[in-house]
Amino acid sequence: MPDPGKSYSNLKDAYCAVNRCPPEGFERHVFGRAVNRLTLPLAVLFGLGNRDLFGVDYETIQAIGAASTAHELQVLLGDFENRHLVERSFRRQTLGIRATASRLDRLFRPLLTSVVPPAAPESFPALAPASTPRLRAEPAPPGTPVEPQDSREGSTLIVRRLRRLHAEIVAGRTLRHAARQAGFEEDEVLPMLSEHKGTFSDLNWLESHLRQRLELDRLQTENGQLRRVVADLSDRLLKATGRV
Repeated sequence: MPDPGKSYSNLKDAYCAVNRCPPEGFERHVFGRAVNRLTLPLAVLFGLGNRDLFGVDYETIQAIGAASTAHELQVLLGDFENRHLVERSFRRQTLGIRATASRLDRLFRPLLTSVVPPAAPESFPALAPASTPRLRAEPAPPGTPVEPQDSREGSTLIVRRLRRLHAEIVAGRTLRHAARQAGFEEDEVLPMLSEHKGTFSDLNWLESHLRQRLELDRLQTENGQLRRVVADLSDRLLKATGRV
């Protein structure tokens, strides 16, 4: 249990202090404790430190380590469960060699009492008096790229919204419904995925899935158009030969 007299800025610092774990060994230490006890021997055989093999688990643990609130922890655990639905490997799905959300929750939730999120500023600088002329910002030089709204909103938030969309798609929702639930316009989903998917396996799968779906829709449309053209030509041929 954490020392009541100490506070930490994030869950990683709290975990390392309580478990006497060096910061550089944080992810591996957590992963070894978050794997189901029945499958731990197999996980050891695969290599607990194999970040290529257990990338999803290590990414999640790293993100949890940077969290400082119960809400952030809950969102990350939910994202982790959603990503588990995507990776259909024999190792994860059948053998169950992976970290579990329930074990991660038990490891980190008790530590929240000793984590103090960075304090927000108590006050903001006073506005200049109305009589004081304000300096106008210099216009940006021609050709200067304008910072997109998405970067101001934050890449982390965009990724979370994309994972909400992913969960809706996996649950069988239409793209239009899933996009609306995640706060996107339907036509901006693929550009967002292309920009923010990174190395996340669930988002890469989602982009590939949606592109395949769009290609299938295009082929079905072309096939329908071709059928109509063939039907029209056949009708004209029959009329020209007097068979109608």
